[in-house]
Amino acid sequence: MSRRVEPPWDGPVWRDGVEAWTRSELAARGRTVAGEIEEVRTWSLSCVLRAPTSDGWVYFKEALNLPLFAHEPRVTQRLAKLFPGRTPEVLAIHPSRRWMLTSDAGEIIGWETPEMEWATPYAQCAHTQRAATEHVADLLAAGCRDRDIGCLPEQFDAVLEDAETMGLLPDATADALASLGPRLVKACERLGYLGMPNTLVHGDLHVGNMAVRGGHCVTIDWTDVCISHPFMDGLIPHRMTHAPAKERTRLAILDVWEGAVSPRRLHEAWELSAFVCPAHHMVSYGSIMAHMPLAMREELADDFGRVAQQLVDAGAAQG
Repeated sequence: MSRRVEPPWDGPVWRDGVEAWTRSELAARGRTVAGEIEEVRTWSLSCVLRAPTSDGWVYFKEALNLPLFAHEPRVTQRLAKLFPGRTPEVLAIHPSRRWMLTSDAGEIIGWETPEMEWATPYAQCAHTQRAATEHVADLLAAGCRDRDIGCLPEQFDAVLEDAETMGLLPDATADALASLGPRLVKACERLGYLGMPNTLVHGDLHVGNMAVRGGHCVTIDWTDVCISHPFMDGLIPHRMTHAPAKERTRLAILDVWEGAVSPRRLHEAWELSAFVCPAHHMVSYGSIMAHMPLAMREELADDFGRVAQQLVDAGAAQG
């Protein structure tokens, strides 16, 4: 049975400790907390707070320590040094807990932004990915998980064998997924053969995790970050509903990768990723579900179901 991980942020003792640490770390950096430290979001996977300071908002975050979650503070700190301005500046990291303080990332793009405006931030994230191909060993050492697509079929099968997790899906969806294993093996083999380099994968790349600061995209929330095929970040672009915007975003991403492989291979890789990418994310959700307290699974059940259905639909579309 998987070990269930309980969130530590329930109760005043944790909150008092966080606030004391936050004030101490900011004071050491010459910043004064200028008001109440307030909650931004608290749920089963993470807690985010923010503090008004003499030099703008500062954000606190702690995420659960789950098997496929990266050490977010260390990875974010390393990314900020490798790619200044593309992630929030990390102001402090707790030496023994997964606590971090970051600067304000800017204005979140958000889901209300029309899809026709998504191409630019996705292309900017792709530029970061391509640059990160030269830093894979460094990022693995910082705490990124290694999730090469060669391991994906076996990991996908493990999710299918988890009766509790699969029980959250409609029977028809679960039955359809059960037939996809052999095709996933072939798709991963082909995608690997096409030769795109493994690199930084955010793991939850959507406009709710993208902000704009100084005219550039700043990406937040690196809990799911890993090293894998770059198009494993294509979940939302593949899901876009506005056809012209979807094509614009696809072309913007592929333009960044021009020259990495031949044009034919590049376009085939993107098409294959429409099937392989949701499987990668099903494994992510499956791991989370397997280690969450049972009462908290409902928070992610809809997202898990949406990814599962996207995989089924992609399998049907690709025949």
